[in-house]
Amino acid sequence: MRLIKLLLKGLLVTVPLALLLITVNYRVDGSAVLRGDKFELEVAQAWLSDKAVGNFTNAINERSVMRLYVENLNQPLDTLVLGSSRAMQITAASTGAEGYFFNAGMTGADRKDILSTFYLFDRADKLPENLVIAVDPWIFFDSEEALNFRSDDNLYREFLSQRLGMETEYTPEDQSVRRKALTSPAYFQENIQYFYSDHSEEERPTILANRMDDLDEDIRLADGTQWYSASVRNASQDQVDHNALEVANVDYAQLYGFTDVDEELLRQFQAFISYAVNRGVNVTLVLTPFHPIYWDMLSVNPDYSGVQQAEQAMRNLAAQQGVLLVGSYNPTDANVSNEDFYDGLHIRRESICKYYDDGKKVEAPEPVQQEITQDAEQDSETERQT
Repeated sequence: MRLIKLLLKGLLVTVPLALLLITVNYRVDGSAVLRGDKFELEVAQAWLSDKAVGNFTNAINERSVMRLYVENLNQPLDTLVLGSSRAMQITAASTGAEGYFFNAGMTGADRKDILSTFYLFDRADKLPENLVIAVDPWIFFDSEEALNFRSDDNLYREFLSQRLGMETEYTPEDQSVRRKALTSPAYFQENIQYFYSDHSEEERPTILANRMDDLDEDIRLADGTQWYSASVRNASQDQVDHNALEVANVDYAQLYGFTDVDEELLRQFQAFISYAVNRGVNVTLVLTPFHPIYWDMLSVNPDYSGVQQAEQAMRNLAAQQGVLLVGSYNPTDANVSNEDFYDGLHIRRESICKYYDDGKKVEAPEPVQQEITQDAEQDSETERQT
């Protein structure tokens, strides 16, 4: 009996101390080992709290922000948007979406970003009911120029291997560092020192009310969409068209040499869409139009013939998978003109309805015979059986 009393007394002392150590290490996390970069965490928490974020510069790792957003998300989204900055004007209103909507568009998103971001939600068992994918043509361009240096190659490969059953190597994420930090007395001491030190010089995001003010800075609203600065939104048509001409001259989208859709990349994307559909996700593919001046170059120059091939491949895929496809890279087919753009690449948010409205959705054509698609469907069926 005396031994039991001593053990109970010991527990009364050690358990609170252990809880204090774990709580301090997790909540303070001065070296961002457990909860992620503080700036990026504040951005994610702001969105989750229905706040907008200012000073969202290119120095911010949007991929890390999305990891933190998913980790702290309490419930699955109703609608998720994936894509590059060309997708960042897609709103709940433009898609007709109801419920919890979030646009996870990223600056310069490549094929790895699209698949790995989806995988974050899938791996966390937080798949949305509806998935809107703004498919840029460079997704199917097998070139280093078509990749973003910040995209998570390992996470992308993990998705290919673990969900799509494709043979590729990846390194499983090592959680041992986080586990050790959580219970580390040394890290506890470091966190106590950090907590009582001066952090006034640390850069922090500007947290704003979630409204579209007439600010002369870009902000990211709580739904993830970008609200451009007043100078961008109010640019003259001459300024917009001049920017489009510059974009065309310097090949801003880095599509030069994209003459053919890469079959392996198309196969991966087909398997991805098939996987999402089989998981019960309603998929919509969006082809965001290019500014007419840029399109005039893309559509006639044989060095960019892969762009129109990519559009046809997506129309075939939409028909084969029974998913909706809206828009077109061709601005005329998308019913937009020069006046519908902020610059040479980005469509105005109020213009998206011109090709997204129910009465103007571009229906997918009848399936077209395509050997690679049949192979992808067979691979997908084999994966389901195994």
